[in-house]
Order: sequence, then C-alpha cells, then structure tokens
Amino acid sequence: MSNESQVEATNTHEDIEFMYVMAVLSLVNVARQIRDGKGDDVAEHIEESLPSYLKTMLEFKENNLKTAAFYAGGKLIKSRHLEVEKRLESAIAGYTQEQGQVLSDKCYKLAKCGGGFFCWEAPISLRPVDPNVVDDQDGWRYIVGSTCGFDVFKPSKGCGNPVGLYQCQPPD
Repeated sequence: MSNESQVEATNTHEDIEFMYVMAVLSLVNVARQIRDGKGDDVAEHIEESLPSYLKTMLEFKENNLKTAAFYAGGKLIKSRHLEVEKRLESAIAGYTQEQGQVLSDKCYKLAKCGGGFFCWEAPISLRPVDPNVVDDQDGWRYIVGSTCGFDVFKPSKGCGNPVGLYQCQPPD
C-alpha cells in the first residue's frame, strides 16, 4: 500500500483567469514572433522544451488529451531527430500505439467553438471541428472527448466542439 496521498486541487476563479490570460499571452507572443520572421526560433524553442514538458506529464492522469499530446509530441520529436531518455521514449511508443483509440476515424470540417453563453473558448492553437460534417479533403482528425472550451462556472466541464489535432491524414 502506498503512503502517498492524493491532493485534489480546486481552482479559484482567479486561478482560472490567470491560466487563461497566460495562454492568451502565449498565443499573442507566438503570433507576433512568427509575423516578425522569428518563426524558426519559436519552433526551435518549443522543440527543445517539448521533452521536458512531456516528462512532466508522465505522471498525469490517463486520458485522451494526454495520449494525443504524447502521440503528437512523439511525431515532432521523431521528425526533428531529437534524443530523449529511454523512459520518455518508451512512453511515447506506448501512446503512439494507443492514438487510434483517441483520434476520430474520419476527417471533419473546421468550425467555430460554439458551446453557448457560459462557454469560454480555450485560448489554444488547436482548432475546433464540426463532428457532424465529414470533410475528406481538407478536414481534421479530432481528439475524441475533447472540447474547445470550458464552462465558466464549472471549469473542469468542457463545452463546445472537439478540437482537431491533424489535418486529414491517415493515423500512424
């Protein structure tokens, strides 16, 4: 039996506003740097930081978003020929095998987030898709169970359309 105790965190409205503002600032910063011709520098920084972010996530609760993050991160790490420690390499391989269970089988048309009045669209670069409109040419595979927003009064409750991870391509 483990002596570790699990702590359930509750976020205050101020905590949620802080995380939201930080995400918006991140998007603005990346867009500004890309427009200023520094897109390669931004990409390089993200690629160099990615293994550390994924390593932090190793202990996170299992869910479709975590699987999708390791799958997408693993594809990027592999394409850039980055070296990672064995534990992380093994985790990426495992999540890559599971990705077929968390990505939609078909490709879907990009859409607005939707979700209603109390649904705040998450300030992320993942784009919402309409899961009711198949688009085999320009559509996106979405993360099953994902949402593009969250309920203002219940932030752990998602709302709105699912988010696309990859433009129409066969899964690995």
